[in-house]
Amino acid sequence: MNLKSRLHKLRQKLANKEIDAFFISQPENRYYLSGFDGSDGFLLITPQNTILATDFRYIEQAKRQAPDYEVFQIANNIADWFPRLVAELNLKRLGFEAGHITFALYQQLTDALNKAKSQLKLVSVDRLVESLRAIKEPEEIELVAKASAISDSAVEYIEDIIHIGISEKEIAWEIEKFMREQGSQTIPFESIVASGPNSALPHAQPSEHAIRSGEPIVIDIGARIGGYGSDLTRTLCLGSHDDA
Repeated sequence: MNLKSRLHKLRQKLANKEIDAFFISQPENRYYLSGFDGSDGFLLITPQNTILATDFRYIEQAKRQAPDYEVFQIANNIADWFPRLVAELNLKRLGFEAGHITFALYQQLTDALNKAKSQLKLVSVDRLVESLRAIKEPEEIELVAKASAISDSAVEYIEDIIHIGISEKEIAWEIEKFMREQGSQTIPFESIVASGPNSALPHAQPSEHAIRSGEPIVIDIGARIGGYGSDLTRTLCLGSHDDA
């Protein structure tokens, strides 16, 4: 994970937009730029500073996963910490992720700055980090390939053990257990195993429905390695199927 290169590219984009700093809230973008995968936190990137703001639960994790970042502890009320976070950085224009910040959070940020009598201007920025993430580094491609290989292996595994009478839930469990055993850290989405009439549902949840001969079985699964996931869909059928 070449964080220095990623931050350098981001800072170039910020300079082109005449933005002094960038406030990052989107979890995948936060991980991409820092390596921190806690469920709560923000990044503040300036030309000289890299700050990771998170609550007391993740302070130790933040220090371990993002050692090059200054860790700033926050509380629930954004008015209590946001003005302090930006006060000493001499910022005039702060970019924020327009596609992720809710209107309610934007209002809270604005109110906090007004209350602190700050002259800082919030600037809407769309898909800035995503434009960097779209071009994969060799290490990222390798992680995606590993996750995809686990998904492929899981389908091959289930083809060997699937049988008439096994339920969708049992198949889903066998697949997820296999992927975990093969190194998948989590699953990027809930596994879909849908047979017979359930296979017509776009996001069916595995049920107690037992597999029958001739019914289509739609399997949609994914593995995750190092923050990168795969997504694989296959349709199987046991016994003879009706082409009509």
